[in-house]
Amino acid sequence: MREVKVLCPSCGSDKILHIKEGLSKCMMCRQYFGDNAMPPKLEVYPDKVEVDELAATKRKEVETISEPQWKFINAVANRLTYAPYQRKHYRETFMKVFNGESTMQDWINMTCVETGMKEDDLKNLLNEEFGKIPECQQEAGKSSLF
Repeated sequence: MREVKVLCPSCGSDKILHIKEGLSKCMMCRQYFGDNAMPPKLEVYPDKVEVDELAATKRKEVETISEPQWKFINAVANRLTYAPYQRKHYRETFMKVFNGESTMQDWINMTCVETGMKEDDLKNLLNEEFGKIPECQQEAGKSSLF
């Protein structure tokens, strides 16, 4: 029997990773596709009302965090890791500090354990990112966090 060579429908590459039955991924363009060489189905909302409701709802962190605070949180998360899910974790836990649900020292302790960084190194990283965003310094009324 002759093996059928699967090609990516997007870029034509033969570097295909079989993930599970009915789902494969091209290692060149990172496109996911099914057995029929079509992308997996997206979630479709049946009527315009549901789409309008989703578009009108605001995310929790956007409502409670100011723009300079969000820039600072995002910059710190990006400096800590490249992994998207880990960045999201750092953003969520750091937002709790700004919302008053947690303390800065608790967040520093948790982050030091998760990243393996020393406390002084993490504080230096926070100060560097804080110094790069002038809006944060104006809002806080100081030029350094610690």
